[in-house]
Amino acid sequence: MAKVKTNFGIIDKIKGLEKSSGATKKLGTAIEKTMKDHISKGISPVKGERKFASYAVDRDGDPKKYPTGYKKGKKPINLYLSGKMLSYLTHWTKRKKNSLSLIIGIHPNAPGDVVDRAEAHNDGTLVKNNVPKRKFIPNKQGDKFNVTITRLIKNLLSDEINKTIKKSNKKS
Repeated sequence: MAKVKTNFGIIDKIKGLEKSSGATKKLGTAIEKTMKDHISKGISPVKGERKFASYAVDRDGDPKKYPTGYKKGKKPINLYLSGKMLSYLTHWTKRKKNSLSLIIGIHPNAPGDVVDRAEAHNDGTLVKNNVPKRKFIPNKQGDKFNVTITRLIKNLLSDEINKTIKKSNKKS
């Protein structure tokens, strides 16, 4: 089973930031919020993906075939039916000795059906259940966040690096 998450190992490469879980949490919160904002508008936060593929047209006119009888709207394709899957889209940190990683994805404690649904949307299952790929987490080699999120990451990291430099200059 593929993991539906992405990991930022760069944080432990920047001297001083690897100990700053506050900076990491701030970055994670900003990325998560921006991802959910893009998804709510039907836009993939993954570079090169743009808008999500359309939903099936009422599954042959039978709304009962959707979970709990929900009828999906035509636009935007925002991966929000009950809200359960996106409620598990979050960020967390993982510390190993002197390194700190920021992970963004479907939380490890999410129920199995949520993980399966997330994987189906992220990778597509055109053979089974006919779910087109709607990439919302860059989890494969070569996947990247879109320009907006990449710029957000660069700006926040730049701010934190500048703060770290100013702190070290004051100590000198």
